[in-house]
Amino acid sequence: MKNKKLKYAACFYFSDDNVLQNIEVVEGSITKAISETEVEFKGIFQKQKQTVIFPKKNIFTSKEDAEKRIEAALAFRERTDLKKAIGGNIGFLPSCIAENNEVFISGNPLRCGEPMICFGAQTNTWGQDDNPQKVLQMAAAIWEDIETLKSVLYVLGFANNYTKKLIGKYVVIELNSLFTCLKRLSELDAIYKTTLFPDLLCQIKVLEHKYKFKTIRNKVAAHRDTNIDMMAALEFWQNITRYTLNKHINVFAAHLDAVLKNYPNEAKLYFRLRNLPLKGITGTQDPKSYRAFDESE
Repeated sequence: MKNKKLKYAACFYFSDDNVLQNIEVVEGSITKAISETEVEFKGIFQKQKQTVIFPKKNIFTSKEDAEKRIEAALAFRERTDLKKAIGGNIGFLPSCIAENNEVFISGNPLRCGEPMICFGAQTNTWGQDDNPQKVLQMAAAIWEDIETLKSVLYVLGFANNYTKKLIGKYVVIELNSLFTCLKRLSELDAIYKTTLFPDLLCQIKVLEHKYKFKTIRNKVAAHRDTNIDMMAALEFWQNITRYTLNKHINVFAAHLDAVLKNYPNEAKLYFRLRNLPLKGITGTQDPKSYRAFDESE
């Protein structure tokens, strides 16, 4: 039977000059209340049995919750240090990666339930049926991923080459996913298959011959070849540049513009409305069903 008296304390140890020295989760029990915010807690702190006055907010009924509290506090400390280092100015962040202060609509399934995001999709994109509308909803989600990764590259403008190429590698993965998505659209839309898609296929073949993005995806990105030749890997890595990424992105951007002329509803709902805040709509707090990347402090 579970011991209801057993508690878990999220502990942080600082030096006299406020430098974090250590962290740990301590099993123990509350012996008495000291005030509304503090309790007396008995446990083994840094290998020594002690009874200490401890903040009530840092004591939990499960070890996992205590570990989450530690992660949240460390993340908050990192953000605080970073904000201090840049003089408190975070206004340079592109809107698509900054914290949302207004409510936005999104048809991206990965953003369903996210705070300040109003999820919207057409009725024919629900369920198991495969149709062009659902494919375009996914294409919009991929395009949002690409735009977000480009904004991350903007923020990392002064980072080293490896860091920028690493983000670029994920752009390559998403570009391949977008092509797969449009290939599926060609199988569902006969008119698209005989009009617009052949031109995209031709342009991508030219780019693939020069820059080998599909090979990059298969060898060093989405999949890792465990027996890849080092010189071949280096050649693939050299092909990930701002120029080569934008060559592909520009082709897809022009193509999507042409495709969406035949799908005005999807163009509006999944591509255009996403960047416009919903005026007069108040955002809600984090619902319990949504697990944020950083646990709440």
